[in-house]
Amino acid sequence: METTFQTLTYVSRFPPHVYTYPLPQSLAKNFGVHAAIVNEIPPAIHDREDLAVGSNGLSSGRDCINASVPRESQHWVAIHVRSNSYGPETTAIWLPKDRDTLQRATDAYFQRLNIHRPVCSRTGFDKIVNDLYDGVAAVYDPGHVCSVYLVLALGTLSELNRRGAAEDHAEKDPTQSLSAAAAKKWMPPNWPGHEEFFEMALAIKPSLRVTISSLQALILLHWYLYTEVGIQ
Repeated sequence: METTFQTLTYVSRFPPHVYTYPLPQSLAKNFGVHAAIVNEIPPAIHDREDLAVGSNGLSSGRDCINASVPRESQHWVAIHVRSNSYGPETTAIWLPKDRDTLQRATDAYFQRLNIHRPVCSRTGFDKIVNDLYDGVAAVYDPGHVCSVYLVLALGTLSELNRRGAAEDHAEKDPTQSLSAAAAKKWMPPNWPGHEEFFEMALAIKPSLRVTISSLQALILLHWYLYTEVGIQ
């Protein structure tokens, strides 16, 4: 236990960017893999994004934006939650006005995504959302709010991908009648795009704490970044 503690203490002296995963070619060389095999290793694909706690964590710089206020505030409602348990100060949280579409996006996430990588409890998530809307949340938890935005972003992406796949199938099969216009009807004009939910989550990321809710938010953020790459 003492050795482990000393190791962790030593590692903690250095910033996270010091530690990077070695390239496959480097691993092969270190383990003495034959050159003929190494030559068959495909070139490394560098991710467009990196993820770290705090601000300036994304290599693209997208988390340097100020998204404390939504792009189109008329589609959102501001909820004020106590900043902490010891004072009267409050923090404004923006949530979509359209709770019906919020329910659809939440269903899409939990029915199609969360079952493969269980990050959140549906019961717990619904309570967090309802408490925020009803103004009865005990105190502001940045991990919870960040997770709400990312679940809605992922749920929106999932539904759009599903409708897009159905549209492609309809074009190949004349018996199917889902047109492009019909596919877009799932997204009401007052519903924020997945990118806006992502921006709102990024604005909260620097405030994440050493809590389970913050860890859940970071897992969801990582998931969104890789899902986003797949649709570009």
